[in-house]
Amino acid sequence: IAHSPFDQTVAFSDALSFLDAALQPASLLSLPEVDHLLTRRRSGQRVGELIAQWARAYISLD
Repeated sequence: IAHSPFDQTVAFSDALSFLDAALQPASLLSLPEVDHLLTRRRSGQRVGELIAQWARAYISLD
């Protein structure tokens, strides 16, 4: 789950609830510089790169 602790759209406590309910593996990427709708320039790319980096531990690209 990628979430900003300063998100005004979805409370951070809700993100933690999703994390608790998720099947494993699950992680929380805390992104204080990113808004909920990824409206800032390059926000979407940054989140995508972080998710891809996280996923490499769980998938094989061979």
